Amino acid sequence: MSVECVASDVFLSHSSRNKRLAAGLCKRLEEAGLSMWYDADDVRFGGLLLDSIQAAIDDSGAFVLLWSASAARSRWVMAEFVTAVHLGRPIVPIRLDTKELPLALEHVAYLDTSRDRARLPELVARAVRQRTPTVLSPVIAGDLPTDVSELVDLVANAQYRVLDLVVHDRDQARSLNDEVSTALSTLHELVPSRSIVRTLAGYQAKNAYLVEHWEAVQAGQGPSSSPLLSESEWHFYDALAIDPFDVNALNGLGTVLFLQRELAAAAFFQGRAVELAAREGNDYGAAVADLAQTTSFQGKQNRTPSNG
Repeated sequence: MSVECVASDVFLSHSSRNKRLAAGLCKRLEEAGLSMWYDADDVRFGGLLLDSIQAAIDDSGAFVLLWSASAARSRWVMAEFVTAVHLGRPIVPIRLDTKELPLALEHVAYLDTSRDRARLPELVARAVRQRTPTVLSPVIAGDLPTDVSELVDLVANAQYRVLDLVVHDRDQARSLNDEVSTALSTLHELVPSRSIVRTLAGYQAKNAYLVEHWEAVQAGQGPSSSPLLSESEWHFYDALAIDPFDVNALNGLGTVLFLQRELAAAAFFQGRAVELAAREGNDYGAAVADLAQTTSFQGKQNRTPSNG
């Protein structure tokens, strides 16, 4: 059987709050003969999911995830985790505290520092060398009640209507968006644990940002650091922690990252949404348009001035 050639044996993902433990584990794994890609803080300052980081995850033999309460609230860790899933990397989770793993990893074998601390480097090295493909937990959910399903459709359609209105009538767009927020609150009360509610909440926060800053966005000056965009981003991460292949959440995350000027990350997630939708025979026109916009701006960003 042929062995896959990789640039490094391990991509180690962690929260900056767990940096000391990550550095110690990295050293021990290197002593065990494994090559490491250590997710250093200075790289993160360059962007959320740079092409170089995507390549490093793709070229690694395994993705070692140091999971903790702080990791669960780290946008870098969440982006790297979802990327590793979509690049098909074997995932080796290590729980550092009592924070539960993402639901998608619920049935994946994991290590635990409270249980395995004495043998942790040995067990991680063994798991990495085995390169066992990660089988994610399937999303098993019953059908929504008819009235709830109708409310979901109502909210989704109204959110599209807000985007149409914001171009021509900001006041009406704002009024409708307030009505959608009320309907979404009702939906959250009815089915608070459903992934679709988190996805819709992500789009709602993103739309609220556009209504508030539309003229600035069109002028290329919309604030990339915004509480509404941060809120939207986390709603999408929450949805993707349940189902990393949710095309609506993937594209929604991509659109938010575009507004945050995280173009490499935006293009990756939007591209995956388009690809997965196409596999299912779904012409996801909105995602196709969003990806085209992102790649166009990437081209402008990478254009170098002439010396003439």
